[in-house]
Amino acid sequence: MLRRVAQRLILDPFVQFFASPSVEGLEHLKNLALPVLFYSNHLGSTDPAVIISSLPKHIRSRLAIATATDVIYEDPEFKKYEGLLTFLFNIYPFARQGQIKSSLEYTGRLIDQGFSILAFPEGKISTTGELLPLKEGAGFLAIEMQIPVVPIKLTGTQKNVLPGSRFPTIPKRSPVSIKFGKPLVFGLKDSVYEAQHAIEHALKTL
Repeated sequence: MLRRVAQRLILDPFVQFFASPSVEGLEHLKNLALPVLFYSNHLGSTDPAVIISSLPKHIRSRLAIATATDVIYEDPEFKKYEGLLTFLFNIYPFARQGQIKSSLEYTGRLIDQGFSILAFPEGKISTTGELLPLKEGAGFLAIEMQIPVVPIKLTGTQKNVLPGSRFPTIPKRSPVSIKFGKPLVFGLKDSVYEAQHAIEHALKTL
């Protein structure tokens, strides 16, 4: 409840300050069985805020965001805001490389508790705007968690932050778009490769 109020009073006005968002594909979220796994392309540090502000209230109130351990929890510029970011965004650490078993297990526990997950399967911000190759874990997570995968296409969020900065510093509102795609459903017999390819194709063609 507190997070929901804080998002409405702090996060939503914050997004409106630096962005002029337009949202497409909300019809794909209607009557959607929750929880789900949201996979988005990654253009900048404001991406999570923009996505959350565009989600229906009943979804964003039960959403957790997989966040690269070496960014939020080790980068000094982000680490000092860890508490605020955890409160507003419900972030949790997810290892980008090496031993990711504990990250997958924790993700599974969140899903079992009814939380949808937002993740950025490229593993890092694209500096060109083009979709980067997805991390191998993207397909594996989709198969193992056995929940619908909703692709998200962001455009324009890279303009919210000046080069070399982590946070919005441009007073002029920039147009951004958020497009939700049709949910993808995978079976346990589907291969990780097939799931990975389908997710990547969906993100590229949105």
